Amino acid sequence: MMITYRCGDYYNVTTISEFCFGVELNPSVLDIDIKHFVRSRVTLVLWPLFIISALFYQRNMYGKMTSE
Repeated sequence: MMITYRCGDYYNVTTISEFCFGVELNPSVLDIDIKHFVRSRVTLVLWPLFIISALFYQRNMYGKMTSE
């Protein structure tokens, strides 16, 4: 996925990593703060899914879930 973005006269941003970590501290598209959206929405949904999938994997591989 490519995003072309221009900040001032000196910077041309062409990749997502440059857009999120480079030119601006808080990049936004259509009034949505990209860093806040990824940090709060995407990761807070993926973290419980990761834990649940790890529990199912442990139950399928070992037949029980342990606390270790």
